Amino acid sequence: MKDPKTIEQQVQILIDRGLIVRDIEFAKEFLNQVNYYRFSGYLKLFSVNDKFNVNTTFEKIVEVYNFDCELRKLLYIYLGYIEVLIKTQLALNLSLNINAIFYLDKNNFLDEDRFNSLQNDINDSITRKYSKEPFIKHFQGDYLPIWVLVEIMSFGNISMMYANLIDSNKDLLCNGYLNINKEYLKNYLYVLSNLRNACAHQGRIYGKEFELAPKISKKDKKTLIANNISVSNSNHKLFIYIFIMIKLIKNNNQKDMMINELKLLFNRYSDIEIEKIGFVNNWKSILNSIK
Repeated sequence: MKDPKTIEQQVQILIDRGLIVRDIEFAKEFLNQVNYYRFSGYLKLFSVNDKFNVNTTFEKIVEVYNFDCELRKLLYIYLGYIEVLIKTQLALNLSLNINAIFYLDKNNFLDEDRFNSLQNDINDSITRKYSKEPFIKHFQGDYLPIWVLVEIMSFGNISMMYANLIDSNKDLLCNGYLNINKEYLKNYLYVLSNLRNACAHQGRIYGKEFELAPKISKKDKKTLIANNISVSNSNHKLFIYIFIMIKLIKNNNQKDMMINELKLLFNRYSDIEIEKIGFVNNWKSILNSIK
């Protein structure tokens, strides 16, 4: 195990590895606020074998860190819109077509073990996290209708519930307002729930090759390839995640807002290499073309 280092030692390590630190006090102040280990993920983007690329400055890497923080906040907001949309449509369509407590019947699901696991998660949320909430107390001694339950379920819980629904129940959700292929939605919810977790826990987004790859339709692949995006190499990068987010957002004003906010963010950080997150020069026209 490595010995702990003082802030002064941390700064000296960076200098010894070839990083240009123009303002020592600024660097010390920053590292007092941002854990060196967290920052090291960004440092690695600019170094090879612990040696920094020529002319790399501490201030440049801090700029990338700040950009990533703002990008995460932006994504978190629009992932929230998608989460609310899916919860709304799941509660509406399955309660109307089955019943308000369909989630208690294992016959509505594919796998009993996954069904039981989700029930345990739900019960834990009700009894431990939300037991004192007025809307939970209102239903005390009775089962929560699905339109109440979804409000205490995480994005991950919703993804798990949907994935385990029998196909006919998936159709109830996908063939209406969402109008989406049920297998694509299964994949989208899974990968986006993981992206949301990364954003919620302040994980690095910039320059990251995501482990999970969104499923891309043949039609979308043609669109991406026609715009010089190699899907085989780029589908683990953030742009493809944003591509499917835009596909899921039903409100055109929200789509426009997300695209415009991305543009403004990139303008504020004009030195950031957006190709590191899978973007190309005409990214706005690609996203605007999504219907």
